[in-house]
Amino acid sequence: MSDGKKSLRKEQSKPLTVEEKAEFGLNESDSLEEEISIQEFSEQEEDDIQSAKKQITIGEYEVSLPQEKIPLLGLMGCAVVLHIAIFIDNTIYSSMYRYGIILSVCSFFGGTISMVIPSKKAMPINYFLYFVTYAGACFNTVGSGPFAKAGNGFFASWGLCICAAIAADPPGSLRRALFNSTLNLGAAALVVLLTLLPDLINGVPKEFEIETYITVGGCSFTLFLVMLLMTLKWCTWNQKRSSCGESLFLTFLSVLWTFIACMVTFRGPFKEVGSGYFASWFGLVMAVKAAGLEWRNRVKVKKDGREGEGQQ
Repeated sequence: MSDGKKSLRKEQSKPLTVEEKAEFGLNESDSLEEEISIQEFSEQEEDDIQSAKKQITIGEYEVSLPQEKIPLLGLMGCAVVLHIAIFIDNTIYSSMYRYGIILSVCSFFGGTISMVIPSKKAMPINYFLYFVTYAGACFNTVGSGPFAKAGNGFFASWGLCICAAIAADPPGSLRRALFNSTLNLGAAALVVLLTLLPDLINGVPKEFEIETYITVGGCSFTLFLVMLLMTLKWCTWNQKRSSCGESLFLTFLSVLWTFIACMVTFRGPFKEVGSGYFASWFGLVMAVKAAGLEWRNRVKVKKDGREGEGQQ
């Protein structure tokens, strides 16, 4: 009974009274150690809470914002820039004009809604914003889009997509980070294919013919493998897996994308800055990140397995 009272006192973080000390047979040194441990626990808990939030100063006011919500501020800022870029451009034809306005408005208000609700409940909204802004960036910057050349509208369109992708990838979850890196690799491969599509339809330039076909083959293989890996990860989300095959496949993709990115940006057809140029280097970064996370996850699963066997 006395142990129950003592544990209850510790949970309430209150020091024992003199009568309780006498009842439990505690001396002054035991009481002092108890108070110090409670104080250290409270300070550690407070530090963890403060480290998870960022202080944003606006004039005389300070706003405390969770770390995973900060990319949504970038999303809303890019939505404003895109809205202005579309509004002042008189050369955009009416259908793309209306689409761009709707995209910027939906992104802004979607980011606002995701900002005010809890992070776990906001995750589906963040993924929805990611897919919507990704499609919008492809329409705006690839082919005959209004922002095919680098400029405010171009960077605002892809800024929306990147900020939404970061918001959908909160820190602390290795499994989700691996899934999102693989997803982003597939997205980069699709952008490269869409950028090369006009050349494939109208005729590939002779000087870049070999590079174009190699890139198309590499991107097609990447998309197939990414869809296979994502389906496998989705079906085994709650299971701890340490497959060597996935690690080797992602390592091969990182080598493949190193070759593709260097080839298409140094020789062609992506010497000039544009969607294909950035997508090639972004695909390389995501391939290397996904491979590194997969090997890290494999080591972690093996370590947890050895610890579990040791406890048994």
